[in-house]
This record gives sequence, structure tokens and C-alpha cells, in this order.
Amino acid sequence: MNGISPRDIRRGKIYRVLEGERMRIEWESGAEIRVTAEKISAVISANKAGLLSLARQLAALAEESPGSHIHYDAFNALEEGSAELIVEKTGA
Repeated sequence: MNGISPRDIRRGKIYRVLEGERMRIEWESGAEIRVTAEKISAVISANKAGLLSLARQLAALAEESPGSHIHYDAFNALEEGSAELIVEKTGA
């Protein structure tokens, strides 16, 4: 991720979204988010700080161009054992 560590992501540093484009991703202190995939559904479980962080990040993503996306996984943002989650903006 171009020298950006998982700790930087949780501390609200700049996160690379698309080649040459950057979006600020902010985390509430103590945020915990877990994603599980169960047959035909995905479950996102989070504490208050995690939900607030996710809400801000989705609002930031909404302002980006179509095709912009955020990757969430246990290596950069989610709790250990979480399934990978990719959120992508489509349309205008």
C-alpha cells in the first residue's frame, strides 16, 4: 500500500484508493469492525466507534468518482478473522 501501514489507516492517515487518487479515511478511537460471510449474506458487526468510522468513510466514498473503492480486511482495518469487504461507488 505504498508505505502506508495498517496503523496509519486506523489513525486517519491518507489511504490509497485508486492509482494517483487519495481519499482521507478517518477512524474513531477504539473502532472495532468485523465482517462475516454466511452462505448468501454478509454480516457487518461493529461497536459504536466502528459504526461512526464506517459511516464517515462511506460518506467520503460517496463524494468520489465512480469506480472508487475501499478495501477492508483483517490486515488493514477489520478484526482478526474477518472476511474481506470491498465497497465500491457506482454511478454518479
